[in-house]
Amino acid sequence: MNLESASESRTSQRADFLADSGHVAREQLRGRDVAERDSLRLCRLLCGASLVLLGVTRAIWGSYNPLPSIPWFAPGTLVPRWLDWLLLSGLLLCLVSNLLLPTAALPTRRRWLLLTLAWGAVMLLDQNRAQPWTWEFWLIASASAALPAVQSRRVIQGLIISIYFYSAVSKIDAEFLYGLGPLLASGLCKPFGLDLLHWTPLSQQVAAAMLPAGELLIAALLCTRRWRSWGSYGSLAMHGGLILALGPCGLNHEWGVLCWNVYFIAQNLLLFRQDDAAIDRGASDVVSVRPQASSGVPHDSPNRAEFHRDALRQQEFGRSDATPASQRCNTSPWSVTATCVLAVITLYPALEWFGWCDPWPAWAVYSHRPIHVRPLVHLDAVHQFPESIRRWIGPPEPLTDWCPLPLDSVSFSETHTPLYPEGHYRAALFVALADHAGVASEHLMLHVNFPPQRWTRARSETTLRGREEILGWSAERWANVRAR
Repeated sequence: MNLESASESRTSQRADFLADSGHVAREQLRGRDVAERDSLRLCRLLCGASLVLLGVTRAIWGSYNPLPSIPWFAPGTLVPRWLDWLLLSGLLLCLVSNLLLPTAALPTRRRWLLLTLAWGAVMLLDQNRAQPWTWEFWLIASASAALPAVQSRRVIQGLIISIYFYSAVSKIDAEFLYGLGPLLASGLCKPFGLDLLHWTPLSQQVAAAMLPAGELLIAALLCTRRWRSWGSYGSLAMHGGLILALGPCGLNHEWGVLCWNVYFIAQNLLLFRQDDAAIDRGASDVVSVRPQASSGVPHDSPNRAEFHRDALRQQEFGRSDATPASQRCNTSPWSVTATCVLAVITLYPALEWFGWCDPWPAWAVYSHRPIHVRPLVHLDAVHQFPESIRRWIGPPEPLTDWCPLPLDSVSFSETHTPLYPEGHYRAALFVALADHAGVASEHLMLHVNFPPQRWTRARSETTLRGREEILGWSAERWANVRAR
């Protein structure tokens, strides 16, 4: 009788365990299906946003770029101009195909792989094409192509959180509080009829400080599952405010900035939402199941599935040292790879603090911390520049014959995009513009202001004269300095 009872108990435990295991498997499959579906949706969202942003910044992508193209690596200077059209056509074909092809026509990871290759090829031929949004899109495509959907989602979420964090850190200094910060805050107040310039200096600084404080708060909330929904709502409010501040009713910035903020709203709605728990179940090999009342199952057991699994192992294989499933870590190769990729993506921008990373890849947007360069052209050489450049050259500085050439104004006028903010790149671009105009070396000068002290705003500076001296300083950076 005892043997029959023991056999029936073991059979019941096995049946319960198999039922729970079937539930676990269904939950894992559901989580992975949700992640795959979201990955395809993100791919199509990113492709649609890319087409819009390529349209509003089209001047920097084709061979008709009015500014000299400076590739990231020296061999890129030998690439013929017609290849720009070929690569751009390939990118556009890839974007349109991903939007129009049905789901079953091409696996999602292959779509991401094509995007990674296409974006990378066009970005390599001009440093100015590494706009913040193109850098983000390339990172998202790379992570999604290299990892399964569940793991890539976690990496992309970490990337978005790091953007908020590093963007906030780049603004925590006196230069932002006294300079660009109040300007951005005034743009936010302008649609409501408020004039921030009439506020006291302290009030202006407090309003400016709210911008990085909000970004830090959003990053902290998105890191915590319990508060993630609040962080998502905060990010939507922040991007809506930026659209208001930078749009036609505010500071009237370029359309590329506004479109990127619109994309961020749609992206965050997709990536930070309530059903993350289901996706987590698809990422793990062992999934916790809600405990159910059953005779013979201890009340303090981790859960029903784990108890039956450990009991069966001990009864059938004589293992008394079986480790509960709740204490076993998921060390699958994909999880380890995802952790490494996430570490690289989130820690690389910190190198900008030591001067080893450019501002935009470090998410230092709307920040005064990068090196500032001020190109100067001798009065006798101003007439050599084309009209599109010459009309932006200012009058000579007092008691000198040197005229300032504002590269930012030239870029906004000719390409409708902000200029890549790295100082060494801008120095190389200044020399390339002068070379194209045939300006002599002795008619070039460059003032260089290095990053300010965080709280005193003090900057060290130097002056470079002549083509060789300017290019010599520009070449101190790892990237190529020669134009195509």
